[in-house]
Amino acid sequence: MIRPQTKKRKRLRNFKKELKRRQIVTIGGIIGKIAEVQDNLIQLKLKVQLELEF
Repeated sequence: MIRPQTKKRKRLRNFKKELKRRQIVTIGGIIGKIAEVQDNLIQLKLKVQLELEF
C-alpha cells in the first residue's frame, strides 16, 4: 500500500519540477510562462503585464 503512494508522490513532485519557467498554452488558448508553482496554485505571467492564478 505504501509503494503506490510513494510512486504517485514522486511523479507529482517531478511534474511540478518540470513546470518551472516553461511556456505553456492552457485549454482556453491562453499563452504564458509559469511564474510560480505552489501546492495547489500555478501563476501564469502573460506578455500584457497580467498574472493569472489557477
